[in-house]
Amino acid sequence: MTKALDPRISVHHDVISIPLAPGRDRDLRGGLVDSGTLRLVDPAVLRSGSEWRQEDPVDERSALNRELQSERRVPVVYGGVLFSHFGHLMLESLGRLWAYEHLRHLDPYIAFHEGFGRVDWSDQRTVAHQVLRGVGIPLDRVLLLSRPVRLAQALVPTQLYGYGFSSNPDQTFVEHMRRFTFPRTVPDGFAGVKRVYVSRSGLPDGFGRPIGETLFEDYLRGQGYAIFHPQRYSLHEQLTVYSAADELIFCDGAALHGCVLLPDLAARVAVVSRRHDPRWDGSGIVDQFRGYGQDATWIDAVRYQYQFGLESWDARSFVDWYDVSTTLVEHGFTDTAFDAFRAVDTTKLVATELHDYVRAIRDDPRFTHYLMQLRTKPVR
Repeated sequence: MTKALDPRISVHHDVISIPLAPGRDRDLRGGLVDSGTLRLVDPAVLRSGSEWRQEDPVDERSALNRELQSERRVPVVYGGVLFSHFGHLMLESLGRLWAYEHLRHLDPYIAFHEGFGRVDWSDQRTVAHQVLRGVGIPLDRVLLLSRPVRLAQALVPTQLYGYGFSSNPDQTFVEHMRRFTFPRTVPDGFAGVKRVYVSRSGLPDGFGRPIGETLFEDYLRGQGYAIFHPQRYSLHEQLTVYSAADELIFCDGAALHGCVLLPDLAARVAVVSRRHDPRWDGSGIVDQFRGYGQDATWIDAVRYQYQFGLESWDARSFVDWYDVSTTLVEHGFTDTAFDAFRAVDTTKLVATELHDYVRAIRDDPRFTHYLMQLRTKPVR
């Protein structure tokens, strides 16, 4: 390399890549390790702010001495963790890709570890393919580090985005996102639409979502909103709809993270909470908008939720849609409150939706375990 590197790109020689696996104390185990110490290479660790999301691959060290490792002699740029989950892909897989433009002259490979499942980046219909292509990554130079391999030279860019970074993103990352390109593709029924509600009501019954959401959608239609189910549309169609809107209301979930690709989004945004979790503050989900200097309103009217042993993101929650609507009116998203919700038989509503939810999760071992904890002593 004759051209001086950006100081935020560190060079590491003779490192070993160990595929990621679920961690014991952290989310993930494995990653890039120093061939001498077999400890994780610090700059390559996935972080949430200052917190490490990976742990040293202790159990894999002895196996490395037995396994035949292939070797890559050409320069490899480490792209971090390529997640299969839409939200994690948007939030956590893009934070190192800013560096490719600085290293293009080396014609390097761009290598990723896979997080939480196999990622099919080669299929042009997949989100991973569309995102990598949109940020200028040559897809014929992408490597997935799915087995142990020795890397003669790894170029590791500093992670500039992700959890803990989105509220105050590095401007290098923001400018990189401004170069994201995609074909504007308006889906049927959304030409000229300026008010959009991004819903979870079309997801399968086993997915987490708020109770009574379809009633709320009827109210929003009366306020001039179109209802958008993002899972039915391509990433390009989603971004086209969002970028054309004046007002966007999201039901809290992964879909809103598509807007990481839209740092100049003009729409005013509101996000309706659908869950509580004692492990974190759910309102942090709007940090990505505020970090881009965009207006974002967080609305938490969750009164209680049903998890039945599953995770909070799987829960069915009861949301007071009247309270949601008054906040929307206060912030100018709608004109009148959802008064009709106060007349709804909520007991019947909850019972109906929980029936469908339980039917969908009945074969989940977490649900079975939950039921087993409810045992009672026999009456004598």
